[in-house]
Amino acid sequence: MEKTMAYTLLVLFSYLALTCWAREVCYEDIGCFDNGYPFYDPLNRPVSWLPESRDDIGTTFQLNTRNVPSTSSWQELSTYYPDNFYDTDFDPNRETKVITHGFTQSSSVSWMEEMVDEFLVQGDYNVIRVNWQRGALGVYGVSAANTRIVGAEVSLLIDLLRSHYGVEASSFHIIGHSLGAHVAGYAGERQNNPKVARITGLDPAGPYFEDMDTIVRLDTTDADFVDVIHTDTDPIYKLGYGMYAPCGHMDFFPNGGRVQPGCDQSLFEYIGDDGLYDGTAQFVACNHLRSIAFFKESINSDCPFLAFECTRDHDDYNYGLCFNDDLSARMGWQAPADYRGGEGNVYQINTNGDEPFCGHQYLFTLKMDEHRKAHDAKGQIFITLIGYNAQSSKVALTSETVEYYTSIVYQHMVPYDVSPQDTGGLSGLYFEWDYDPDWWWWDWEVIERPELFVHQIQVTDSEGNVSTMCGDYNGIKPGDVQSFWRTDTVCPSK
Repeated sequence: MEKTMAYTLLVLFSYLALTCWAREVCYEDIGCFDNGYPFYDPLNRPVSWLPESRDDIGTTFQLNTRNVPSTSSWQELSTYYPDNFYDTDFDPNRETKVITHGFTQSSSVSWMEEMVDEFLVQGDYNVIRVNWQRGALGVYGVSAANTRIVGAEVSLLIDLLRSHYGVEASSFHIIGHSLGAHVAGYAGERQNNPKVARITGLDPAGPYFEDMDTIVRLDTTDADFVDVIHTDTDPIYKLGYGMYAPCGHMDFFPNGGRVQPGCDQSLFEYIGDDGLYDGTAQFVACNHLRSIAFFKESINSDCPFLAFECTRDHDDYNYGLCFNDDLSARMGWQAPADYRGGEGNVYQINTNGDEPFCGHQYLFTLKMDEHRKAHDAKGQIFITLIGYNAQSSKVALTSETVEYYTSIVYQHMVPYDVSPQDTGGLSGLYFEWDYDPDWWWWDWEVIERPELFVHQIQVTDSEGNVSTMCGDYNGIKPGDVQSFWRTDTVCPSK
């Protein structure tokens, strides 16, 4: 009874709030905006702000092309003075890439400038940066509301370019990070017949958008193809800034989409690597920003960022349950933009913790042997792949130490720097491991160096090739290198 009464009061309060506080603002060229339903929600958006004015937000558009490649000498495309378009290097025969930032940022942030450079290396495009810095600062809820104005400004720009040059929305690809992903959605929903060709959402902002109506957030109706990279899907109380729910035709969840490898450095380490501003941003939002790094690298990388259709459970991916080449797709720039299937298709991939982030996926299956000298141990295993044509770097199977128990089968999905084509087929591998001395309250090594006993390792590559590698039945001490060699049958019995 108490729960029913509380819910009734919440609904009543929400209705009164909606009817008393709902307001509307209108602006020439872009229309009217209100803060009522569906932009108000008692649970997910309990305070619904009106967006600030066009002048207060101050959206500008900065054009770069191969003829004007420097991001410090961009040309402005002003929606207030569209006749000035003819004084710029905009070419209607080129495809157009539109990039927009999110909360607290501006078009001069390093990742946007670097993405412009990557696009101009990749192809002859019109590359437009959206700068709405004034509207992205201050209270988060206000900035979230301002995305509606900025999206309308992007749509207006497309309309004006159409009227001046005859270009269609189908030649536009909009890339947005965080709040910028929803800017892209608002721009796309205004374009029909034809639609915007593609929207790429880079970890779309979760707070004030998660579980909201599709009118409020990025969704599949906003473009012919919507691909999304989710990298920070923890709830906001765990300082996760991205959306948990799939919202595109293809939704990629690298490393499970929650915690990204390499995002565990101290503030001083980040500042040392990236400088004060970018380093601080990485410390606060490394997982959230990692979606940008993945997409940016994918533009000109030879590595395919091959992901596999899967469930949302990262363990399912790591255990090889989704490792099917027939159900794969490339994450990032090379995502299949001609895809016209259903929505909410989830894909997983594991990446490296530092540049280059892309790696070719290999599944390792190993069973700890029973042996009279075998003990349970905690440590980290490293494997170097040996191919007929190439050898890989030494790679850790896990980012952290793992407890290994005798007679248990372990599976690890790991990114490597060599593809099946690079290796020319696997002939063997080198196995090493480091143990974690904190596993025991005393120093194990003072008493005895622990050993792992494993004589067979199965390696499956992304093309479905399975290689069985055989070692011997001797224990492997920490720091020692054990060779395993391929067999076309089974490993010999002891």
